[in-house]
Amino acid sequence: MIRKANLEDIDNLSTLRVEHQKEEGKEEYNCDDIILQNNAKLFLDKHLNKDYFCFIKEINSDIIATCAVQIIEYLPLYTNLSGKIGYISNVYTKEEFRNNGIQKELIKECIKFLKSKNISKAELGTSNPIAINLYRKFGFYQNKNAMKSNLDLL
Repeated sequence: MIRKANLEDIDNLSTLRVEHQKEEGKEEYNCDDIILQNNAKLFLDKHLNKDYFCFIKEINSDIIATCAVQIIEYLPLYTNLSGKIGYISNVYTKEEFRNNGIQKELIKECIKFLKSKNISKAELGTSNPIAINLYRKFGFYQNKNAMKSNLDLL
């Protein structure tokens, strides 16, 4: 079953966040799992179903995949008069359930949700070639305008 996560899901979502980060190689950072999990809980307590919406796939009441969208509001542009975009993130499927079209279903839910909120712009970031191919099927394209800075180093 696919559904929108609720406050009762926060413990499971924060545990999945740690799994997701470890799998992407983030365990090399000097951060304890419990600290990351607790910070994820704090974030979800503050943002879930306010400006951060997480869609989940469940099997037997176990969350096996997530795909979230955060609504970010910028100063309006000629190309986006509302100034709102949906930033898709936390796209994760437990390894044993991959390659079954689950993320395709979850991304469709995110897009449907954004359209219901009259948000016509969506963004995401990834370097995963498999994910890039999936996102292209939904009309995503790569944009080279973004620059980043690690402010801790300045």
